[in-house]
Amino acid sequence: MKTVRFLLSVCLFGTLLLHAREWSFAVISDSRDDRATYNNALREIRDMRVNPDSTFTPAEFIILGGDFDPVKETYKDYKEVFAETGSMKAFFPVKGNHDVKKRDVSFITDHILPELDSITVQNEDCVNYYIDWNNVRIIVVDQYSDFGSEGCINSAGKEWVEKCIQSAGHKDHVFICYHEPAFPRKQHTGDSFNACPDDRDAFWNMLLKYRSKVKAVFNGHIHYYYRIRVADPTAKEAQDLSACPDHKDGIYQINSGACGQGTRNTIVKVQIDGERISVFVLDAEEGKNKPFSVIDKWDISEAHE
Repeated sequence: MKTVRFLLSVCLFGTLLLHAREWSFAVISDSRDDRATYNNALREIRDMRVNPDSTFTPAEFIILGGDFDPVKETYKDYKEVFAETGSMKAFFPVKGNHDVKKRDVSFITDHILPELDSITVQNEDCVNYYIDWNNVRIIVVDQYSDFGSEGCINSAGKEWVEKCIQSAGHKDHVFICYHEPAFPRKQHTGDSFNACPDDRDAFWNMLLKYRSKVKAVFNGHIHYYYRIRVADPTAKEAQDLSACPDHKDGIYQINSGACGQGTRNTIVKVQIDGERISVFVLDAEEGKNKPFSVIDKWDISEAHE
């Protein structure tokens, strides 16, 4: 009996340590063939030259939110930049509308995903999977697979995501990643996930059922950084293409901008400290060796209190 109690105490202590440890990850998107701008983002993530708060830790993994063709070369650059960086553990890809070529999909499913630990792949032919990392689950949805079409997520995709949320029971936080936003601004305002309003509303309303667990949705595609918080996908502010609503009890949609398309280079960094989630966003001009500066900073966790 004493042995059992000791083991239970060890497990509980280990769980408390896991949840108490501060750690972070980075989100970038839409690099495509501008490798100079993309590599500048990778080096900033590695070197942390702009760090407004000393409590922010080195990123443990990168989420690349789609449109990173040529996929093979992009992954090679990541490997080279972080070759001797012990804190960087993984690269999690999201498939974008420019990553649907057979050679790109095959490289993701045959080379990138098999190298990763802590992931569960839904289908070997698609880029649908989830990641369990410390006290977080991240769900990646392929909008160009059986779960979606032309940037929308269908009912089968919605049901799979909901099951992934439900099975994340012991995790404190869930983040969802897919390429084309539900509420686009500035660009692609008529042909993103909102092009299927019934599917979009059903998907967002499903997420809202788990608002205490689902903390944010990350997208790319637009090439501009912005964030909104939506509690009702049919609300006037959510439908207004010029508005960035901040609804109480809503879920954040965070567009990570671009690190190779457009004129800006954006990094979204997320710091996890138990139940607290802090975000800061860095931005630079496109190109090689351009300096970054902080353009946004806030706590997601405060919105859920």
